[in-house]
Amino acid sequence: MVATDAPLMSHPHAPSRTTCHQHGPVVPDDTTDDAHATQLRVYRSIGGAARVAIAFQLSDAVRRVTMAGIRSRHPKYSDDEVTHAWARLTLGDDLVRAVWPDRRLVDP
Repeated sequence: MVATDAPLMSHPHAPSRTTCHQHGPVVPDDTTDDAHATQLRVYRSIGGAARVAIAFQLSDAVRRVTMAGIRSRHPKYSDDEVTHAWARLTLGDDLVRAVWPDRRLVDP
């Protein structure tokens, strides 16, 4: 296990590249206007429960990809260490220390 007390680089709360708070949705750079309009139309037509299900599926996919990245960088980590490193990335050092006060931080 690699342990460190160095804080992770903080990420400022910058506005999303795909949302403008003044003008609504912005077409992502890699998406055509027609494809974006179709995507919005579909999301609006499927209802809230389906949109929430999609959000959970996307969140799960991001978690799995992130944990795979941790595993590839630290092949000797146990499953518990991978989870701890993932928690550090997603929750931040302060919350991880609050939840696991007796554990040293592991590098993600």
